[in-house]
Amino acid sequence: MARVRRVLFTIIAGLSLLLFMAIVAVWIRSFFVRDIVSYVSRNGNGQLIQSIRGRMHIISDLDGKSSGSFSHREDRLAPDAIWNGAMSGYPVKVEWHMGHVCQKYSQFHSFGFLSYPPKNGFTTNHRLVVIPYWSPCRAFCHSPDDLDLAIHQIWASAEDWALSEVQL
Repeated sequence: MARVRRVLFTIIAGLSLLLFMAIVAVWIRSFFVRDIVSYVSRNGNGQLIQSIRGRMHIISDLDGKSSGSFSHREDRLAPDAIWNGAMSGYPVKVEWHMGHVCQKYSQFHSFGFLSYPPKNGFTTNHRLVVIPYWSPCRAFCHSPDDLDLAIHQIWASAEDWALSEVQL
């Protein structure tokens, strides 16, 4: 039993370290290069994922009318680049919560500029999620004692479950 726990600990600690290092690498890259990945899900909702200035932004079109395929592009950031990359799909008022955003919003797109306020147009619905890279780094950065305690608790739960199954 102790050997299995030690092997399990080593595997989980290695995966945690690998994920931590990958996130730190992407975090550092996001200050010099903006990566944009976009795709359309089966239900027609468009997803745009942008990595910029230490954060990952996910913008979803919730109307189910998107079309297109998977695409990726990258561009170098100017030293004075702003947090949203000057993209127009962001809400006017962003609701920040401890460095994170999870917000649904609507945008009205008008036809023509002849009347104010605009009367003709359509509304699109979106969701914005912004996750700073320090957040997942913190999730994968654990001390060996924390990992050992977690494995011990998982192992004890599995043993309790196995004993309850045998008793049935």
